[in-house]
Amino acid sequence: MNIGLSILFIVVGIFLLIQSGKRVVHSLVVIARYLGMSEFILSFVLVAFATSLPEMTVGINSALGGIPELSFGNILGAVVINFTLVLGIVAIVGGNIALKDYDHFRQNRFFEFALLLSPLLLMLDGSISRIDGGILLLLFAWNLIRLLDIDDMILGRKVLRPHLEEHIHHTASSKKEFFKNLAVFVVSVAVLISAAILVVTGAKTISAEIGLSNVLIGILVVSVGTSLPELTIGIRGARSKKGGISLGDIFGASVINSTFTLGMVSMIEPIYLENKTTLWLGIIFTSLAFSSVLFFLRSQKSSITRKEGVVLVLIYLAFAVLQIRCFFCGDYLNVFSLLRF
Repeated sequence: MNIGLSILFIVVGIFLLIQSGKRVVHSLVVIARYLGMSEFILSFVLVAFATSLPEMTVGINSALGGIPELSFGNILGAVVINFTLVLGIVAIVGGNIALKDYDHFRQNRFFEFALLLSPLLLMLDGSISRIDGGILLLLFAWNLIRLLDIDDMILGRKVLRPHLEEHIHHTASSKKEFFKNLAVFVVSVAVLISAAILVVTGAKTISAEIGLSNVLIGILVVSVGTSLPELTIGIRGARSKKGGISLGDIFGASVINSTFTLGMVSMIEPIYLENKTTLWLGIIFTSLAFSSVLFFLRSQKSSITRKEGVVLVLIYLAFAVLQIRCFFCGDYLNVFSLLRF
């Protein structure tokens, strides 16, 4: 397989991941509503899967294909992209983007930031083992309990968080519609899995042909594709002037992928990373992106200006350039040596 065909595989695979993921979520909600599932179960499905289907399917297929490092790179790249490129471009397009759920973000920012860093810290010994994967899954479960406000469920109050309500308005009015959505669900899952196989196959070929590591392909290529839904939704909201992007959704998707998805992947196949500089760049730029967003929000009354959006985009470009330089120049004990151009 040549490089051009491999790139086509990745592009088509990412497109199918996004489109089939939407169909899976829609049909799943209809099926759940028709079967009378509780709001708590529906909330769990939406929170745990709806926001992370592309990364999850790519991750599981990469683990089964023996290259779980692709998933690690994908999620590391996606975390940085969400807090830099996505927020930055949306702020540039919209001029001044207000974040709709700043108070929730402010109350939970350090706990969720720790969850974002958890797989990177577990990787400091060079791997995320199956034991580490179990720790990540436990962290995911702990965060899910907090996110869904289990105490509210026990006390008989509403469980579903406001930013998920848009997903629950679909229901089947007849058996015919129920079975139609069941068929859509089965077909969409099959397409989702096939799309993930296309992405993993394309990444494998590029890695073999031109020598790029699977981690770098995940960071620079796959993560951009799997982050497109958040970017598209943000730009649409900015253009329509119908309110700001939800930082809770961005944080939620990033935390779920960092804990649940990488936990599942490492349980299937432990993840090993030879180049520690890639890891340190991930820790530094995740921290830098988080700190920058926090500073901008505090100084601009819960909003990000166009100029600050440019700064966030530049942070991402610096991250991408340094990751490429890291790969071609080798693994440095001193990560700051990469800054010498």
